[in-house]
Amino acid sequence: MRYGRAGLSAAVGAVAAAARVTICMVLLSTATAATLVGQEPVKAMERVAPDSSMRDLRDLARAMAWRPGDQVREMPDLVRSEPFNLQFSLGAFSKEVLPEGWSPAGATPRAYTMGVDPEVFRTKSASLWIGSRDDAKQIEFGAAAQFVQADTYRGKRLRLTGYVKTQDVDEGWAGLWMRVEGRVAMLGFDNMADRPVRGTSDWMKCMLVLDIPDDAFRIAFGALLVGRGQAWIDDITFESVGDEVPSTNLLLPPP
Repeated sequence: MRYGRAGLSAAVGAVAAAARVTICMVLLSTATAATLVGQEPVKAMERVAPDSSMRDLRDLARAMAWRPGDQVREMPDLVRSEPFNLQFSLGAFSKEVLPEGWSPAGATPRAYTMGVDPEVFRTKSASLWIGSRDDAKQIEFGAAAQFVQADTYRGKRLRLTGYVKTQDVDEGWAGLWMRVEGRVAMLGFDNMADRPVRGTSDWMKCMLVLDIPDDAFRIAFGALLVGRGQAWIDDITFESVGDEVPSTNLLLPPP
């Protein structure tokens, strides 16, 4: 495929943005939803070279695993025993308020509005919605998050499935994300940086597959929007799958 100068510049910029957001989410792995607005992750994003390739993205993400001795803070008010309210039916039906069980996350959540859209959905009666505010920048991202204990899933390969619909996501991307956390290391991570949902699209099926090792402590997951635009998420499910289903772990080298 040949690119014009403008097309090549856009393609390089998109890969660099993917690298920045992936590393930012890796750096946020020990933060609570209440402290996800700090400046250090944003600074880390800005240090990623503008010509970063997807191979660089994977190498950098693996390199940012927690150092021995880093502490994982307990979050009793946020961590549940199992996924909750995946159909977004509990809580206020408002685009200004996240559904019950979900928390705002991301490097710059204040640049986004998150809530429930009762008018746009794939099934049931509502979808999760993330929309950028007027001042959102290309390298910023907002996310809706949920945290669950890993006890039930240890020793299994877990698949997170959901449907994503977008509007005017032209410079960044939208998708699902999932992170497997140990007490002293990150064990798995995927934010769909290598297979983003962009532009204006109808409902697209998205799947993330991560192994939950015996030393897993917590699983974080949700939806994200990078840059400007709108994203809707619906029909989220979790299920155990066999080893024949390939992992999508971005911390591992490509097959």
